[in-house]
Amino acid sequence: MTDQIAQLSMADELGNSPANNNPPPPPLITCRPAYNLPSYPQAQMLPTAPRSSHIKFRHPAYPDSNNTLLFLSALDHPSRGLHYGTAIVACGIIAGNRFAGVHFRAERDGHPTEMDANQILLGKSYYFCVSNDMEEKYAIVPSFAHWPFPHGNLPASWLALPIPEMPEELHSRLDNVLNRDLSCRITGHVESTEQAHLVPKNESQWYNAQKMSEYGPRARVDSPSVDGLWNSILLRSDIHTLFDTRRFIIVPKNGKWVAHVLEPGFSKQFMHLYHNVELQPLRDIGLQQLFARFAWAIISYAKGFVEDGPRVLAVLGDSRTILTREFPADECAQLTKPNKSGSASPRKRKASQSVITEEELEDLDVPTELEEEDRGRKRRRVLEWLPTPDETSPDYFNQS
Repeated sequence: MTDQIAQLSMADELGNSPANNNPPPPPLITCRPAYNLPSYPQAQMLPTAPRSSHIKFRHPAYPDSNNTLLFLSALDHPSRGLHYGTAIVACGIIAGNRFAGVHFRAERDGHPTEMDANQILLGKSYYFCVSNDMEEKYAIVPSFAHWPFPHGNLPASWLALPIPEMPEELHSRLDNVLNRDLSCRITGHVESTEQAHLVPKNESQWYNAQKMSEYGPRARVDSPSVDGLWNSILLRSDIHTLFDTRRFIIVPKNGKWVAHVLEPGFSKQFMHLYHNVELQPLRDIGLQQLFARFAWAIISYAKGFVEDGPRVLAVLGDSRTILTREFPADECAQLTKPNKSGSASPRKRKASQSVITEEELEDLDVPTELEEEDRGRKRRRVLEWLPTPDETSPDYFNQS
């Protein structure tokens, strides 16, 4: 028995000697499976055919063949529906900040549609009325450059959801958008994020003229006012692109700040991932700047209505006064086009002049190609098209 134990011990020693050691093979890489297609829970709450889910909002003083003020995606209900609070504020902005005493009607001779802000419009079309006079040709704002910010007149649904400020002792340490927000305020991702302006940087002339820097702390003295922290939000780079192409806005719904998709695109993915999804916590973001962003996006959706004139429009004149009159179709079209300085004025003016004069309103002959000036020099065109979400003809939007 002792000999057997000794033999086993020797065999074990020989087996573990360096000469006879066979190291195990290196481990093989383990690949993780591919992602499933991006999805978000509760997608069944959204329409199954988003590109055919729209609601028309009509101007009652024009014939139904030519009165589609807004044509908005209606993604708030599986069959078709749009958040009442978002719709009524959108129309109010287009009508020059008419938020009090306004209502929708499903029929010209029908009764006002009375709803809570968080209820859902389910009809195919509505008239937006600023009074009980269905013949009132209330004026429309032709472009963001002509939209006056409603100082002291924000809608109640927006004022009901204030955005908290950071404690004073944190301001010096969290003095840029990355340190303040840490991650994309839509997705929560920390990689590939960047600063997004609420009022776009190329609208700085409007920002300054409307005294928007009075809301929130001032930007650094070496930076433009439009770069202020209250006019910024941290977004993932692809979300930033979608934000800047007016694919979605940020609005209050049911006591929360959520992403509201204006244009779902050709797939359901964007809508499924982001529509009505609550944002990451917001702090030290200007409520007024956020509202101006809503206006900047939604006014472009009324471009088809404005250009299919004649229309009664409200434009900003000298000293920021509002001039209201009926414009013929060709002038309506010119007023929707901003020039490269961000102003919608059709004539070349001093950089400090951000409004259109009464004389200019009488003569909107803007060059569309290179043309000769009196001195014989060529001047380049001063207008450029805004990228718009709709490239179809006005006739499409006026279909029944």
